[in-house]
Amino acid sequence: MRVLVLGAGASLHAGYPKAADLFPTLKRDAEESHAIHLENSWDLWTEAVNTAPDEIKVLLAAQNPEIVLSMLDLCEMFIGENFEEAFPQKNRSEAVTQSLSSEQIEPRLYASRALAWLDAAGIAKNRLVLSLSEYFLWKHDEDREHPDRRDYLRELLRPLALGDVVLTLNWDTTVERTLFEMGRWSPRDGYGFMKRFRIAEGFGDDLSLPPQVLVPSEIQVLKLHGSVGWHSGSTHDLQFENMFLQSLLASIEVGLIDADARAFHDTLPPQFAYPSFMKRFENWYIRSIWQRADAALRSADIVEFWGYSLPASDSAIGVLLQSLRWRNEAGQVRIFVHNPNGEHLDRFRQFFDGRAFLDKQIL
Repeated sequence: MRVLVLGAGASLHAGYPKAADLFPTLKRDAEESHAIHLENSWDLWTEAVNTAPDEIKVLLAAQNPEIVLSMLDLCEMFIGENFEEAFPQKNRSEAVTQSLSSEQIEPRLYASRALAWLDAAGIAKNRLVLSLSEYFLWKHDEDREHPDRRDYLRELLRPLALGDVVLTLNWDTTVERTLFEMGRWSPRDGYGFMKRFRIAEGFGDDLSLPPQVLVPSEIQVLKLHGSVGWHSGSTHDLQFENMFLQSLLASIEVGLIDADARAFHDTLPPQFAYPSFMKRFENWYIRSIWQRADAALRSADIVEFWGYSLPASDSAIGVLLQSLRWRNEAGQVRIFVHNPNGEHLDRFRQFFDGRAFLDKQIL
């Protein structure tokens, strides 16, 4: 069995930014896209940055999104664990009431201006994650209009055989969209779990679905960090946004929707792990994806890495790859790493103790 592991570099030629270019790209496309949701979410983030203390603005301007979001995560975690202590006794009742009825608590209720900003930083993080979600959803819809951008992915995916697996760290849908167009994948079972769909104009069982959706997936696409268009209201819930499905399945004649989706499901929190040193994987569906990824790496004959840099913030990926490390040492698997960046290749060389085949190929 063959496993492909894809990082952000695997989506560059499909029009997606590198991590260092993520924030500038968000800003540019928010201004140029004329997509109202993208513009609004970016404006909310900009407002949060402009009101930050000068010392914090320096960190919020970092090119590395992991630094920005990790800092905001820490602020949110601190307030979450010290909520009562953040307010004088006389203000706590009013603060609790405001926390239940509005997005932000009035600064006057906090014990200090510093605590007020720390709480506001958590809101800023949510606004930035909303911007990311809206941006990738906009790009997801744009992808269907530019299939030629993904010709290089067709070349990469074509040799895959029945039962092979793609592990992707990306939120975009370039891989599964391409496999669906090739007739080798379906969102019904191709993400490592089963989903029920129905035709948007009516109610019906699976037998009424188009054959392109009913066909069993030859290839599994396991999205370790979740995906654009996925939403969740609880740890045992995962719903596909309507726009996400309509665009992903644009080549079929009928519109499909998630049969398990509830009203206003697209307002639920997005289900993807944004770049941060404090990544959390609490959703049952995401955890099942990781379990399947572990099983695939434990049985693979060949594992190829494309466009992935093995960053320090992906400590969970490092743990996931441990079984692959020991199997490689025992000669049970061959590992190929393709990355044009020499520093990134050095990380893999060290991780696999020099036992991986490294080159500077790009997709």
